[in-house]
Amino acid sequence: MKSEFIFSILVLCSILLPFIGVLFSFKKFNTLFSPFEHLNCTNESQFDEELSAIVSKSPINDIFRRHQIILFVTNAGMIKLARNAICSLTRTGVPKNRYVIVALDEISYVSLKNFDANVLYYPSNYSTDPVNYRNKAEFYRIVKVRPYIAQKILNLGADVIISDIDIVFLQDPILLFSNDADFEVQVDSKEDALIPKDRNPFFWSVNLGFYKVHSTPVVRRFFPIWLRKMNVMPDSHDQTVMWLIVRSQTIQKVFADTLSINISGLLSSNEDSVFRLRYIDPLLAVNAGGVFIYGSKLWRREARQRNISSPVLCHFFHISETEQKERMMKEKKLWYIDESDACMSTPPKGNKWPYWS
Repeated sequence: MKSEFIFSILVLCSILLPFIGVLFSFKKFNTLFSPFEHLNCTNESQFDEELSAIVSKSPINDIFRRHQIILFVTNAGMIKLARNAICSLTRTGVPKNRYVIVALDEISYVSLKNFDANVLYYPSNYSTDPVNYRNKAEFYRIVKVRPYIAQKILNLGADVIISDIDIVFLQDPILLFSNDADFEVQVDSKEDALIPKDRNPFFWSVNLGFYKVHSTPVVRRFFPIWLRKMNVMPDSHDQTVMWLIVRSQTIQKVFADTLSINISGLLSSNEDSVFRLRYIDPLLAVNAGGVFIYGSKLWRREARQRNISSPVLCHFFHISETEQKERMMKEKKLWYIDESDACMSTPPKGNKWPYWS
């Protein structure tokens, strides 16, 4: 009787084993974005320890007494832009302990390590090619890594500035933040040089290629909701997913540049349920698509009226191709890398921003 039972179990296992294999194969290779499944970090706890050590060495915000750090994420295909961003940031006087760049493949990690950047390796099976709107699936996957790692930093009790790598820094980016909101975000417009005013219907215009997040209780409650939503929406941008979450909540304008968003409908309790989102001045955090292409006259006119001679940074969005971004940076004399592939000893001419004079 016992032998018959064992035989029955073996037969059952032989039948179920192929289905179990298929199930695990699907789990591993399904196309839904999930940082826990797709990043395949060989040792997540080790990464967390290294990230914690870097954050602990970052400067402390004098207002809130919290550490704060700039976070970049890159792959091998974007390595030139990443190096240019680091060179321009360093030129403004920002030291290595104020930023960390997370490399998603060995090529970018070794390259940035040799570049003497403050880099962490987070192995993934994502593309090593330049990512842009030609391949939205890979683009969105890599974009969504940033809030996943940002959450780790927030949970350490530190504030984080999340930055794309297609950015040129002309001044210390800390100048952009008023520290009076939970989120401080860039305006997403190639035609509007002003902070979005009252419009009907409501105008969102949030770009999450450059923004600061404060480690407040409401933010730490919101991030898991946001990440879960991104996980089930692989074909949507992080900023689109945020809008889809908050648009059904109560949104009020409390200042000309600041929104109050009540997310109590998403939470089990009303405690710590309201966060503020502030738009960064679009004349100080400009986008290249607007300032050089679609709205150059408007930006220049507004800058002259307000006596602003230079932005703090130029973000090369509304330019879809990586090659176009690099070409425009060089054309506008905003390329900080010399022929030996090192940071220029003297800044390029565009560093003085002659475009509004």
